[in-house]
Amino acid sequence: MCFFFIGGAYAQESNFEQSWRPSIWYNTVDGAQLGVRYFGYLDDSTLDKYKVITGIWVNTALPTFPVAYDLRFEHPFFSQTSTLQPLILGVQSRFRDGLHRHGGFIEKRYHSGNHDDRFITFRMSSIYHRQQDSSYLVFPHNWNDKASTILTGTTYYRNNFKDRYFTAWASLTTSTTYNDAVLEAGSTLHHQINRLLAIGFKIGSRVHTGSDGYSALATNLAYQPAIHWHDNSWFRSHGTLPVAALRSGALVTTGSMSSIRGYSRHDAKRFTASDIHAIAALHGVSADVEIANPLDLYLRNIPVAGYFVHFKTRLFTDAAIVKYQENAQIITNNFIANAGAGILLYVNVPDVLARERGFALRWDIPFWLSDPLDSENPIKFRQQLSFDIIIPF
Repeated sequence: MCFFFIGGAYAQESNFEQSWRPSIWYNTVDGAQLGVRYFGYLDDSTLDKYKVITGIWVNTALPTFPVAYDLRFEHPFFSQTSTLQPLILGVQSRFRDGLHRHGGFIEKRYHSGNHDDRFITFRMSSIYHRQQDSSYLVFPHNWNDKASTILTGTTYYRNNFKDRYFTAWASLTTSTTYNDAVLEAGSTLHHQINRLLAIGFKIGSRVHTGSDGYSALATNLAYQPAIHWHDNSWFRSHGTLPVAALRSGALVTTGSMSSIRGYSRHDAKRFTASDIHAIAALHGVSADVEIANPLDLYLRNIPVAGYFVHFKTRLFTDAAIVKYQENAQIITNNFIANAGAGILLYVNVPDVLARERGFALRWDIPFWLSDPLDSENPIKFRQQLSFDIIIPF
């Protein structure tokens, strides 16, 4: 369980805004994590902007490592002629929930016009990872024992229109320790037809060049790669959520191209059997129809909050072509698909650089699967609760 407390915030003469917030979290290894988080941000039209996020926690169960910390620093540099196209430098050092993560990134954004309706971002990052203690992991095989530095290059494009938006991205990720590189590319289109109806499409691919790479980068059907689980407080440690629900695939953390809804139980079975590198490539497409409901219509009429909070009712279908490694043990058909319905609670509060920042809570009911697990009836009531988190750092 997590509790957030809003701490005191104030601004000094230099417009350096600060806040302190007590933080309480829980997992079965550390017990209650008691700590404090600090947020600092400089906002001055004549100066560069930067932000600092730090946190330190004491683990009350007094495990081998009783203290955890997180330090992040991000500094945009602006050109002499434009404040809309900053060069952003960031660093992070964190040891929490048994994982060392240290590194940095450089990011360049190009905007069109005097707003954020259209922009493209280029980003390079180098992050060192070492899982110090596997007892924190719900699925211990999803991380390698060896430390590795992950190098990632990403391009992201977004174009907003009055009633629709389009995104496209491509990334290349590789490990300095393991012989595997991951190439991912995709795009999304969302169109608001009218006040009551919207449609969305996603298409993309994720391909591995090697057969035995870094386990945390492995591609899954429904779960996002394990390397991103530590960005989601609910999923990064054993015992924060019910372990049985996680290991059964009922609770899922999604993202990337791994979003073939209804196949989380297939993933969970592979994780338990240590068949982590089964998938060599995944090419998928998704279609969603969003239908307005009374609660969503009510939220839209709330000033300010209606812009950031959305509650959607959806019909969906996903389809994918999956290529498996030759030594894969737990596989599906090469073509898989689903159909179902669900609801989505989406909260997005962009940061000062207009980057998405928020979360999406989805309850999906994929009532039809083309290739169900263990000879189940393809048409059946099945459900999964998934949680996507979006952080700009």
